[in-house]
Amino acid sequence: MSGRGKPAGRKRKAQTNLTENEEKRQRDEAPSDHDVPEFIQLLDSDKSENTNKRAVWLVGDSHIRWAGERFHSRHRDTFKNFTISWDGQSGLRVEDLHPVIQLGMIKGRTPEIIFLHVGGNNITSTNQCKTIRIIKSELQYLFDIFPNSLIVWVFILPRLSWTREVVDNSYQKKMNSKRQKINRTISNYVLSFARGRAILIESIDLSTPGMFHVDKVHLSDVGNELFIFSIGEAIASFLGSDIKFIKC
Repeated sequence: MSGRGKPAGRKRKAQTNLTENEEKRQRDEAPSDHDVPEFIQLLDSDKSENTNKRAVWLVGDSHIRWAGERFHSRHRDTFKNFTISWDGQSGLRVEDLHPVIQLGMIKGRTPEIIFLHVGGNNITSTNQCKTIRIIKSELQYLFDIFPNSLIVWVFILPRLSWTREVVDNSYQKKMNSKRQKINRTISNYVLSFARGRAILIESIDLSTPGMFHVDKVHLSDVGNELFIFSIGEAIASFLGSDIKFIKC
């Protein structure tokens, strides 16, 4: 009798191994998260939000990035009628802008209004005429590929310091003058389009150092709050009327 028990045990063990192997095969064949193609929704800041909300897209350098960080951490219920996408990249230069705009087209709902803040990282190292030429080209591209959107030029914000090196005050004045010339030229250009708009956040200036981070380049928490508030004012003004230029 004992001899008959051993084959039965081997049979049960074989069946167990077969079941385990079958389960492993099914797990291996089942689609994983990595197998499912991911569709990029660059213009949709929150998948859970109502898709009927009006879309706003902010593109640019680290000022956009850090304002976006502040917005998401403290302002989730702000701008309830809009989905806001903060597409900011630290160190972004005007020559890096084109692929960012192209990525913004991928699987994204066309925004009603686009804000652009870029150029500050070119002030000290790029010829002024070249900077202006590239920005104009990218603005024209935006008008072409988003024919139903308002395009807003956000005046390049000032900096308490344009270099990490110790320099005399004349250098700072020269760089700030260059910034102002670019802003004037680009604002005039964008306002020449029917769908062009511009915003000057004049409350953030060199006379209010508390608006700036200790690095003298980026904005402080207070500065970012004001930046966000100004964007909200611009959205309300530009989408609610025919106003083309505002100061905050």
